[in-house]
Amino acid sequence: MALYPCSADGQRYRGPSSAMYPALVKGNNSVREHLRLCEGHLNDLLGYCRQHLEEIVYDAPANTQSAMRTCCQCGGEPGDGRLVFVTAYPHHQDEAQFYGQVCANCDAKVLARFLLG
Repeated sequence: MALYPCSADGQRYRGPSSAMYPALVKGNNSVREHLRLCEGHLNDLLGYCRQHLEEIVYDAPANTQSAMRTCCQCGGEPGDGRLVFVTAYPHHQDEAQFYGQVCANCDAKVLARFLLG
């Protein structure tokens, strides 16, 4: 059994845990969380990140990484500069980092998706 329960559902699970650090930032205000996740919930959230956010690739030249100019949730205008950042540490794998913009209408959806707040 894991020492800590999965942050996604509160259930204890067998095997190693992985960590994820999501954050929603608007100006000087931010909502951040440290999530301990079982393999299934980590894979679900990583799948969402890979589909909706831009992954940071450190070995790629800086000019090849495009800036995400739409809301990561709905694809509309991002509006007032809300940003979402996610750093994941899958067990026995390299860290993965993602970012994107969020419009005011999708703010609550992104907070709920990443268990923020």
